[in-house]
Amino acid sequence: GMCIVMNGREGTTPHQPVDGDGDEGKKKMCIMMNGRVGTIPYAPPPVSPSDSSPFPPEHPFNRLRGRSAPIQGILSMNKVFGQQMLKQLIISMLKQDDRLRLSEEIQSQYAIKADDWDWKLDVTDKVQRRVVREHGFVGKIEEEEGLQVLRSAMFFFPDDEEVLQSAHYLKYNINGPCPLPLDTTVPDLPLFQLSSSNTPLPTTLHEQLPEEGHTVILAGSHT
Repeated sequence: GMCIVMNGREGTTPHQPVDGDGDEGKKKMCIMMNGRVGTIPYAPPPVSPSDSSPFPPEHPFNRLRGRSAPIQGILSMNKVFGQQMLKQLIISMLKQDDRLRLSEEIQSQYAIKADDWDWKLDVTDKVQRRVVREHGFVGKIEEEEGLQVLRSAMFFFPDDEEVLQSAHYLKYNINGPCPLPLDTTVPDLPLFQLSSSNTPLPTTLHEQLPEEGHTVILAGSHT
């Protein structure tokens, strides 16, 4: 069978040996979650997400390269179980990421350069790399895939309340639906020109833009 170790609970799912397996079919493959140590004595050949994805073709999961042990394990499962395991993997990583970020140890690191966003992003990156390694994404390529999974949680499960509640930065995200629908004309917003004088000069957005070819670019982070 294939052994699944998650949150301290163990379960099995049948493994169908191929021709020539012999005793290989009797071995177990362990998926490591929540930092629990496991081994993978049985290593199936790499499977591409596009070949056996538990999600529809357009789902963002299919953009993964599938080079890590946790993702290969998910790809070896049936559709329903694979979706459930990916969700539980993401929730587990989000909760650990949340606990670490709010811990006294990490908060003290953030406070070293409280006004330096590059510093805080670097601290966060190190925390998340620790999280994915402890969830079985071991190795340079595997670690990057783990980060992609962790940081894509709301894209993998956009309407899942359990995923949303797993981390404070998702639960209390101030981002919301854009109040301007597609193809909406941008309103003529009041602006002020900053200058060396003590009194800023009033103007409007339309006055500062060329008459034709208006372009508005919005950029931001989901988290």
